[in-house]
Amino acid sequence: MVKAAALALRKVPAANAAWTDDAIRRFRDVDIAVAGARGRADHAIVRRADTKGLTELSREMRELAARARDNRLRPEEFQGGGFTVSNLGMHASASSRRSSTHRSLLLAVGAAEQGGGARRCAGRRDG
Repeated sequence: MVKAAALALRKVPAANAAWTDDAIRRFRDVDIAVAGARGRADHAIVRRADTKGLTELSREMRELAARARDNRLRPEEFQGGGFTVSNLGMHASASSRRSSTHRSLLLAVGAAEQGGGARRCAGRRDG
């Protein structure tokens, strides 16, 4: 997912952005925030993800995840990026993932449920 998101951002650079109170900040480098099931505190930034192969991305994400679990991420490892890939966890829902960052996009990946069917989204009139 991280590699696919990085390549998509390279192809559509206008989406590689974040917003502030005053402006939209566009990024030259494709840095992807990767969030685990623990919440905002474990967002780690994979720098220049579009330039890395799958093996290198996998290794770097494992290292960042280990440091995040141990609360050892340095500021430069959790600040920045215009896109978040989030692991909802096996039992979480999209509404349980909140991010206080201003990244332009968030892709939440969760588990499939057999027989779960469509569920009504709170606050939406169309179901």
